[in-house]
Amino acid sequence: MKSYFYLDANQQQQGPVDASQLTSCGVTGDTYVWCEGMSNWTVAKQVPELAPFFSMPPRGNMPGGPGGFQQPYGNPGNMNRPCPETNLVWAILCTVLCCLPLGIVAILKANKVETYYNMGNYEAALQASQDARKWSLIGAGVSLVFSILYVLFVVIVAAAS
Repeated sequence: MKSYFYLDANQQQQGPVDASQLTSCGVTGDTYVWCEGMSNWTVAKQVPELAPFFSMPPRGNMPGGPGGFQQPYGNPGNMNRPCPETNLVWAILCTVLCCLPLGIVAILKANKVETYYNMGNYEAALQASQDARKWSLIGAGVSLVFSILYVLFVVIVAAAS
């Protein structure tokens, strides 16, 4: 990670500080920051690399309170809904046993389920879960069809000779 300079409450330049340590220095999303390669001082929450540090709820508002166990993004809006099934096992089995390209697509979809859920986007998590299942089944189906065609080809070639 890059090291950033920031302006404190008195508009005095401080730093350099590692990006992951900015919040512990009192930097908020509205604090101006700068690092090598940036043309101007920019509000921290508008720097793509820093945005995740400032999109999380304050520690005191998260489950467990200060010093307790903290979820990385909280779970806004999903407190009463369980996380959808990731279907990762089926995706891996499809990749290893059946159809590599379609299995990889299924794995990528399955890996997005918990990320979307933890960000509070239940609908996207549910869609990713359904997509992972769909691509796993398509991969298994394609593999089954090719297996049947291969067996038929072998039988026809054996019968012809």
